[in-house]
Amino acid sequence: MQLGANLAIKSVLITGAAGFIGSRLVAHFKQQGLTVFVDTAAPAQAQLRAPRVVLSVLALRQATGGAAPDAIIHAAGSGTVARVAAEPAVELPANQAALLAVLEFARLHAPGARVVLLSSAAMYGNAPPTPQNEGQARTPVSLYGLAKTQAEQLAAFYAEQHA
Repeated sequence: MQLGANLAIKSVLITGAAGFIGSRLVAHFKQQGLTVFVDTAAPAQAQLRAPRVVLSVLALRQATGGAAPDAIIHAAGSGTVARVAAEPAVELPANQAALLAVLEFARLHAPGARVVLLSSAAMYGNAPPTPQNEGQARTPVSLYGLAKTQAEQLAAFYAEQHA
């Protein structure tokens, strides 16, 4: 991933920076020399698996110290089908609220930022083996896949309405 090199991006906000993917993104972009803002505990503390951090526009503004990042990578949220299935009343609203906070932060405080939303092949249900094509029908067979589908729809709506 050459986000910084290809798009002249100098700073990035990474949500879920203490998680599996987020911590690797932090390391990658720091190695590229980008300014990296994070919303959670330091990546070195990822193994502690601290309680869920609730994202808000204010928390993201504080994480960036008032700066407007050039890119925002939203890697926070439930990472497993099982977790969402076990606690849908907790996980679904938390994931949607976190995404909404990221989108509102971008709209209000970083309107020029590229927003990257991590998704999942779970949106395609029992589709044939990967690679999936984004043009394929989304037929999720789990709450996790449904939530990822809804997240992409919300992000697309924001992109269209606030471009």
